[in-house]
Amino acid sequence: MTFSVISALISFLSGIANAFVSFMSWLHEKDLVQSGIAEQKLLDLQGRINAAQKAMAVRQAQRDIDERNPNGVMSDDGYQRPE
Repeated sequence: MTFSVISALISFLSGIANAFVSFMSWLHEKDLVQSGIAEQKLLDLQGRINAAQKAMAVRQAQRDIDERNPNGVMSDDGYQRPE
């Protein structure tokens, strides 16, 4: 009788431990997915910042040219907005 109770208790505790391990694994995978999403957003923002910096540099260079030649017509700054 006591052997069956002990066996049932061990089985119950083993089930709880397996559920806990599965839950922790799920949380870890969820964190990995969230980290990947955050990293992708960061890369996207860095790309946008780089594009904006490039645009500002090209436009400033064109303004400098236009300041040196005030009689000229404002010309195209050569910046093409990425799609």
